[in-house]
Amino acid sequence: MFPVSDTTERSADGGPATEAPPGGISCAAAVQHVYEYLDGELDDRLEERIGAHLGACAPCRSLFDFERAFLDVVREKGLTAPESPELRERILALLREEEEGGA
Repeated sequence: MFPVSDTTERSADGGPATEAPPGGISCAAAVQHVYEYLDGELDDRLEERIGAHLGACAPCRSLFDFERAFLDVVREKGLTAPESPELRERILALLREEEEGGA
């Protein structure tokens, strides 16, 4: 596991940080969005904040680089989960039930 901070940023002596985390976003919050960031699915503001965080946080940058390399290999090899028609139908049925119940 890569070392990343929890949502409470700390100073070098272990106490509360006096400065905002890089990009104004904690390590935990940045990592929470790793796949959306790598897939370009975030809004511009959050993508910018995570990019700034990665520019200043080596542990998070290392994690994101690892995940990017992993996804590149998966895409390069054409590895995808086989589509199951039964699973697709079950998911669609659950979504319809939820939509009808929430309406």
